[in-house]
Amino acid sequence: MPAAKPTPGNLHEVLNLGFLMGSSWDGFLLLPGDASNHYQGRFQHAYWRKPFEIGDLCAMFYTTQQVKSFQHDLERLRQEIEAVSLRADRAENEAAYYRRQLWEASRLGLMFSLPDR
Repeated sequence: MPAAKPTPGNLHEVLNLGFLMGSSWDGFLLLPGDASNHYQGRFQHAYWRKPFEIGDLCAMFYTTQQVKSFQHDLERLRQEIEAVSLRADRAENEAAYYRRQLWEASRLGLMFSLPDR
């Protein structure tokens, strides 16, 4: 008969995840879920000051995903701003060119329209 799947509510001893899931999980523990332990059913590692609840780990995962999404959006917005800035620079250069052309044409027109003295 296979053993029951351990859940945080039915653990009675510390569950070493390295034993269950392989060497990449060495040092990770799932603490027992009894009423005397205020860390019941929490995820622990030797380098952490206090254990995490599973919900805290899920929140950290989703926050990490959200940060990646925000970084992607930020990079996309930077590219859009750069493109708009280039278009604005091009428009300013064209406006300056046509302003010069208009000024030169108007001077030339004034030269031709002056009466002879």
